[in-house]
Amino acid sequence: MQNFTKLILALICGLFIVNIASAAEFVIKGIYNGKNLYIHNPHNEDEDFCITEFYVNGVRFTAPKSSAIDVDLSHLLAETNVTIKVIHTEVCEPKLMNMNVLRKNQEFHFSAVEFSKNQLSWIGKGEQKHGVYFLETFKHDSWATVKVINAKGGLNSPYAEELSLHTGINKFRVRYVNSHGKIFFSNEVVYFANRAKISFLINDTENNLTFSAQTKYEIQNENRQVVMKGEGETVDYSQLVAGNYYVVYDNKIEKMSIK
Repeated sequence: MQNFTKLILALICGLFIVNIASAAEFVIKGIYNGKNLYIHNPHNEDEDFCITEFYVNGVRFTAPKSSAIDVDLSHLLAETNVTIKVIHTEVCEPKLMNMNVLRKNQEFHFSAVEFSKNQLSWIGKGEQKHGVYFLETFKHDSWATVKVINAKGGLNSPYAEELSLHTGINKFRVRYVNSHGKIFFSNEVVYFANRAKISFLINDTENNLTFSAQTKYEIQNENRQVVMKGEGETVDYSQLVAGNYYVVYDNKIEKMSIK
Protein backbone atom coordinates (compact mmCIF):
# COMPACT_ATOMS: atom_id res chain seq x y z
CA MET A 1 0.00 0.00 0.00
CA GLN A 2 2.81 2.36 0.91
CA ASN A 3 4.58 1.59 -2.35
CA PHE A 4 1.38 2.30 -4.30
CA THR A 5 0.96 5.66 -2.52
CA LYS A 6 4.56 6.58 -3.32
CA LEU A 7 3.98 5.68 -6.96
CA ILE A 8 0.90 7.92 -7.16
CA LEU A 9 2.79 10.83 -5.54
CA ALA A 10 5.68 10.37 -7.93
CA LEU A 11 3.30 10.47 -10.91
CA ILE A 12 1.61 13.62 -9.60
CA CYS A 13 4.99 15.32 -9.01
CA GLY A 14 6.10 14.25 -12.46
CA LEU A 15 3.00 15.76 -14.04
CA PHE A 16 3.57 18.97 -12.08
CA ILE A 17 7.16 19.20 -13.28
CA VAL A 18 6.06 18.65 -16.89
CA ASN A 19 3.50 21.46 -16.60
CA ILE A 20 6.08 23.86 -15.24
CA ALA A 21 8.61 22.91 -17.89
CA SER A 22 6.08 23.40 -20.68
CA ALA A 23 5.33 26.98 -19.66
CA ALA A 24 7.17 29.93 -21.19
CA GLU A 25 6.97 33.68 -20.82
CA PHE A 26 7.90 36.91 -22.49
CA VAL A 27 8.18 40.32 -20.90
CA ILE A 28 7.26 43.75 -22.27
CA LYS A 29 8.59 46.92 -20.64
CA GLY A 30 8.01 50.58 -21.37
CA ILE A 31 6.16 53.75 -20.40
CA TYR A 32 2.34 54.00 -20.56
CA ASN A 33 1.09 56.66 -22.98
CA GLY A 34 -2.67 56.26 -22.69
CA LYS A 35 -3.25 53.31 -25.06
CA ASN A 36 -3.90 49.62 -24.46
CA LEU A 37 -1.78 46.75 -25.70
CA TYR A 38 -3.09 44.07 -28.08
CA ILE A 39 -1.56 40.61 -28.12
CA HIS A 40 -2.20 37.94 -30.75
CA ASN A 41 -3.11 34.71 -28.92
CA PRO A 42 -2.79 31.71 -31.31
CA HIS A 43 -3.85 28.10 -30.67
CA ASN A 44 -1.42 25.50 -29.45
CA GLU A 45 -1.16 21.87 -30.57
CA ASP A 46 -4.17 20.92 -28.43
CA GLU A 47 -6.29 23.55 -30.18
CA ASP A 48 -6.38 25.47 -26.94
CA PHE A 49 -5.28 29.09 -26.72
CA CYS A 50 -1.60 29.80 -26.20
CA ILE A 51 -1.68 32.36 -23.35
CA THR A 52 -2.74 31.14 -19.93
CA GLU A 53 -2.25 34.30 -17.88
CA PHE A 54 -0.47 37.64 -17.82
CA TYR A 55 0.72 40.14 -15.22
CA VAL A 56 0.60 43.95 -15.32
CA ASN A 57 3.09 45.42 -12.85
CA GLY A 58 2.80 42.25 -10.78
CA VAL A 59 -1.02 42.02 -10.83
CA ARG A 60 -2.27 38.68 -12.26
CA PHE A 61 -4.96 38.42 -14.95
CA THR A 62 -6.43 35.23 -16.44
CA ALA A 63 -6.15 35.27 -20.22
CA PRO A 64 -9.53 35.30 -22.01
CA LYS A 65 -10.32 32.59 -24.56
CA SER A 66 -9.75 34.83 -27.54
CA SER A 67 -7.32 35.11 -30.44
CA ALA A 68 -6.69 38.78 -29.61
CA ILE A 69 -6.19 39.94 -26.03
CA ASP A 70 -6.83 43.57 -25.13
CA VAL A 71 -4.53 44.35 -22.20
CA ASP A 72 -6.38 47.18 -20.46
CA LEU A 73 -3.95 49.73 -19.00
CA SER A 74 -6.44 52.55 -18.42
CA HIS A 75 -6.10 52.24 -14.64
CA LEU A 76 -2.51 53.48 -14.89
CA LEU A 77 -1.43 57.10 -14.78
CA ALA A 78 0.26 58.59 -17.83
CA GLU A 79 4.07 58.29 -17.84
CA THR A 80 3.88 55.23 -15.54
CA ASN A 81 6.55 52.56 -16.00
CA VAL A 82 4.90 49.31 -17.13
CA THR A 83 6.11 45.71 -17.00
CA ILE A 84 3.86 43.09 -18.62
CA LYS A 85 4.73 39.41 -18.23
CA VAL A 86 2.86 36.99 -20.50
CA ILE A 87 2.73 33.29 -19.58
CA HIS A 88 2.10 30.87 -22.45
CA THR A 89 2.75 27.26 -23.50
CA GLU A 90 6.08 26.51 -25.18
CA VAL A 91 4.61 25.05 -28.35
CA CYS A 92 3.17 28.38 -29.48
CA GLU A 93 4.30 31.98 -29.59
CA PRO A 94 2.04 34.98 -28.89
CA LYS A 95 2.90 38.28 -30.61
CA LEU A 96 2.52 41.91 -29.61
CA MET A 97 0.37 43.57 -32.27
CA ASN A 98 1.00 47.26 -31.51
CA MET A 99 4.56 47.32 -30.23
CA ASN A 100 4.93 51.13 -30.55
CA VAL A 101 2.23 51.87 -27.97
CA LEU A 102 4.61 51.63 -25.01
CA ARG A 103 7.40 54.17 -25.22
CA LYS A 104 10.81 52.76 -24.53
CA ASN A 105 12.03 53.52 -21.05
CA GLN A 106 15.19 55.44 -21.85
CA GLU A 107 17.27 57.85 -19.81
CA PHE A 108 16.77 61.49 -20.78
CA HIS A 109 19.57 63.13 -22.73
CA PHE A 110 20.22 66.28 -24.78
CA SER A 111 20.95 66.27 -28.49
CA ALA A 112 21.96 68.92 -31.07
CA VAL A 113 22.58 71.76 -28.60
CA GLU A 114 23.78 74.80 -30.55
CA PHE A 115 23.57 78.60 -30.76
CA SER A 116 22.84 80.34 -34.05
CA LYS A 117 21.23 83.65 -35.05
CA ASN A 118 20.69 84.65 -31.42
CA GLN A 119 18.79 81.40 -30.73
CA LEU A 120 19.76 78.52 -28.49
CA SER A 121 18.33 75.27 -29.89
CA TRP A 122 18.33 71.70 -28.63
CA ILE A 123 16.43 68.41 -28.76
CA GLY A 124 15.21 66.71 -25.60
CA LYS A 125 15.23 62.92 -26.00
CA GLY A 126 13.06 60.84 -23.70
CA GLU A 127 11.73 63.82 -21.75
CA GLN A 128 8.74 63.64 -19.41
CA LYS A 129 5.59 65.70 -19.88
CA HIS A 130 5.90 67.46 -16.52
CA GLY A 131 9.62 68.15 -16.81
CA VAL A 132 10.99 71.71 -16.88
CA TYR A 133 13.87 73.33 -18.79
CA PHE A 134 15.93 76.21 -17.37
CA LEU A 135 17.99 78.26 -19.81
CA GLU A 136 21.10 79.52 -18.07
CA THR A 137 23.78 82.06 -18.95
CA PHE A 138 27.16 82.53 -17.28
CA LYS A 139 27.54 86.07 -15.98
CA HIS A 140 29.56 87.61 -13.17
CA ASP A 141 31.25 84.28 -12.35
CA SER A 142 28.03 82.30 -11.82
CA TRP A 143 25.21 80.63 -13.74
CA ALA A 144 21.89 82.49 -13.80
CA THR A 145 18.50 81.36 -15.12
CA VAL A 146 17.14 83.62 -17.87
CA LYS A 147 14.17 81.54 -19.09
CA VAL A 148 11.96 78.69 -17.82
CA ILE A 149 10.19 76.39 -20.32
CA ASN A 150 7.79 73.52 -19.67
CA ALA A 151 8.74 70.30 -21.46
CA LYS A 152 6.49 69.06 -24.28
CA GLY A 153 6.82 65.42 -23.24
CA GLY A 154 7.98 63.31 -26.17
CA LEU A 155 10.69 61.07 -27.57
CA ASN A 156 12.39 63.80 -29.64
CA SER A 157 11.18 67.30 -28.77
CA PRO A 158 12.88 70.27 -30.53
CA TYR A 159 13.24 73.68 -28.90
CA ALA A 160 14.60 77.08 -29.97
CA GLU A 161 14.73 80.13 -27.71
CA GLU A 162 16.05 83.64 -28.43
CA LEU A 163 18.66 84.89 -25.97
CA SER A 164 20.36 88.26 -25.47
CA LEU A 165 24.11 88.59 -25.97
CA HIS A 166 26.73 90.69 -24.21
CA THR A 167 30.02 91.85 -25.65
CA GLY A 168 32.72 89.19 -25.90
CA ILE A 169 32.39 85.57 -24.74
CA ASN A 170 28.88 84.29 -23.99
CA LYS A 171 28.26 80.92 -22.31
CA PHE A 172 24.92 79.12 -22.30
CA ARG A 173 23.61 75.79 -21.07
CA VAL A 174 20.24 74.11 -20.49
CA ARG A 175 19.24 72.45 -17.23
CA TYR A 176 16.43 69.86 -17.37
CA VAL A 177 14.58 68.68 -14.25
CA ASN A 178 12.24 65.70 -14.67
CA SER A 179 9.04 65.07 -12.72
CA HIS A 180 11.00 63.19 -10.04
CA GLY A 181 13.43 66.05 -9.46
CA LYS A 182 16.39 64.47 -11.26
CA ILE A 183 18.63 67.05 -12.94
CA PHE A 184 20.37 66.84 -16.33
CA PHE A 185 22.70 69.45 -17.87
CA SER A 186 23.44 70.03 -21.53
CA ASN A 187 26.94 70.73 -22.77
CA GLU A 188 27.98 74.36 -22.50
CA VAL A 189 27.65 76.43 -25.67
CA VAL A 190 30.16 79.25 -26.18
CA TYR A 191 29.53 82.16 -28.57
CA PHE A 192 31.74 85.20 -29.13
CA ALA A 193 29.87 88.45 -29.83
CA ASN A 194 32.30 90.59 -31.81
CA ARG A 195 31.02 94.10 -31.20
CA ALA A 196 32.14 97.33 -29.53
CA LYS A 197 32.31 97.31 -25.75
CA ILE A 198 29.57 99.25 -24.00
CA SER A 199 30.36 102.04 -21.53
CA PHE A 200 28.31 104.72 -19.76
CA LEU A 201 28.53 108.37 -18.72
CA ILE A 202 26.87 110.01 -15.70
CA ASN A 203 25.11 113.38 -15.97
CA ASP A 204 24.77 114.69 -12.41
CA THR A 205 22.93 117.80 -13.59
CA GLU A 206 20.07 115.87 -15.21
CA ASN A 207 20.28 112.86 -12.86
CA ASN A 208 20.72 110.25 -15.57
CA LEU A 209 23.30 107.97 -17.08
CA THR A 210 23.72 107.17 -20.75
CA PHE A 211 25.08 103.93 -22.19
CA SER A 212 27.04 103.95 -25.44
CA ALA A 213 24.54 101.42 -26.88
CA GLN A 214 21.26 99.85 -25.88
CA THR A 215 21.73 97.23 -23.19
CA LYS A 216 20.03 95.45 -20.33
CA TYR A 217 21.01 96.87 -16.96
CA GLU A 218 20.50 96.73 -13.21
CA ILE A 219 21.30 99.34 -10.57
CA GLN A 220 22.03 97.84 -7.17
CA ASN A 221 22.49 99.53 -3.78
CA GLU A 222 25.45 98.93 -1.48
CA ASN A 223 23.74 95.78 -0.14
CA ARG A 224 23.57 94.47 -3.73
CA GLN A 225 19.77 94.78 -3.80
CA VAL A 226 18.28 95.67 -7.19
CA VAL A 227 16.66 99.12 -7.04
CA MET A 228 16.27 99.67 -10.80
CA LYS A 229 16.40 97.45 -13.88
CA GLY A 230 15.48 97.66 -17.54
CA GLU A 231 16.80 97.89 -21.09
CA GLY A 232 17.75 101.02 -23.02
CA GLU A 233 20.42 103.68 -23.54
CA THR A 234 19.38 106.33 -21.00
CA VAL A 235 18.46 105.74 -17.36
CA ASP A 236 16.77 108.40 -15.20
CA TYR A 237 17.88 107.83 -11.61
CA SER A 238 16.36 110.99 -10.11
CA GLN A 239 14.28 108.87 -7.69
CA LEU A 240 17.37 107.37 -6.05
CA VAL A 241 18.79 108.84 -2.84
CA ALA A 242 22.40 109.97 -2.60
CA GLY A 243 24.88 107.17 -2.03
CA ASN A 244 27.00 104.54 -3.70
CA TYR A 245 25.54 102.10 -6.24
CA TYR A 246 26.58 99.35 -8.62
CA VAL A 247 25.70 99.42 -12.32
CA VAL A 248 25.41 95.90 -13.78
CA TYR A 249 25.40 95.78 -17.59
CA ASP A 250 26.92 93.90 -20.54
CA ASN A 251 28.57 91.36 -18.20
CA LYS A 252 30.23 94.20 -16.23
CA ILE A 253 29.79 95.57 -12.72
CA GLU A 254 30.91 99.15 -12.10
CA LYS A 255 30.47 101.53 -9.17
CA MET A 256 28.49 104.75 -9.39
CA SER A 257 28.17 107.52 -6.83
CA ILE A 258 25.09 109.77 -6.64
CA LYS A 259 25.53 113.08 -4.79
